[in-house]
Amino acid sequence: MGDPPMPFAQQLRSLREAQGLTVRALAERVGVSKVTIWKWEKGESEPRARLLAPLARALDVNPARL
Repeated sequence: MGDPPMPFAQQLRSLREAQGLTVRALAERVGVSKVTIWKWEKGESEPRARLLAPLARALDVNPARL
């Protein structure tokens, strides 16, 4: 059995930092505001389904990973 999956907010921040991206840079790549990225990383909200593909591309991961 593997480790339990990381909460989305924690995973997002980890992936962003691993890519060396700032909140601003990720927001620009995805087409959302910095505040939106901050809310996602704090667990206050999650991206809509239509934003998962652009987010995955920006983080260079498979959308299924998110």
